[in-house]
Amino acid sequence: LRIAHVAAQRWGQVAPGMRLELARGSQIVPVSPGADGSFQVEVDLGPGRHELRATALRGTEASTAVTAAVALIPGVPTQIETTPVGTRAIRVDALVAPSTTLEVRDGDKVLTRRTPDPSGKVSVEVDLPPGRHALTLASVGGDLVSPAVARDVALRPDPVDDVQVTVQGARFKVTGRALPGSEVKMSAGQLSARATVGQDGRFAAELDAKPPGKRTLSFLVSVAGM
Repeated sequence: LRIAHVAAQRWGQVAPGMRLELARGSQIVPVSPGADGSFQVEVDLGPGRHELRATALRGTEASTAVTAAVALIPGVPTQIETTPVGTRAIRVDALVAPSTTLEVRDGDKVLTRRTPDPSGKVSVEVDLPPGRHALTLASVGGDLVSPAVARDVALRPDPVDDVQVTVQGARFKVTGRALPGSEVKMSAGQLSARATVGQDGRFAAELDAKPPGKRTLSFLVSVAGM
């Protein structure tokens, strides 16, 4: 018995007059070789690793058995769409093979792995901090992973909130709330200041209150890379 394979195709040859059975687990597929003993058969396999067993039979007695290991790499995700959801999440829509899962990464970090519906469609929201992110999407079948598809996404930072201005001697003290870790830029005429928002979401900065007169404050919230 000789057997070879390409993807999910099998071909080979047995001695003339012998029959052949191709098995995957408990599933057995009878194969009818030609007069010269040659055969070719296609097997429906999903992405992942599979073990097939071909058995040559003479009558009801098994003569020779050969086991072949097959690894089918999943296809890449298609029909990919990324949509911001507010300022801290992205919805990812994609199409993968129904027998695989969709893996979404942000750099080296796995954000989620999601099983598709019977048609292969996946829709999932992933939480991300504001800023730019280089996402990669791949199909996973067992321990086999498809080539990754890259998608660059950007989430805008939260606006400044709860701003209060008080006069302390010759300076204005400005406090407020914004996204933790973001940078708040503020200006009053030609004066400017910056403050990094703490993990509690609050910031504070000071501006010169001289010379006397009215000031109009403007604010800009920024995140590194935005």
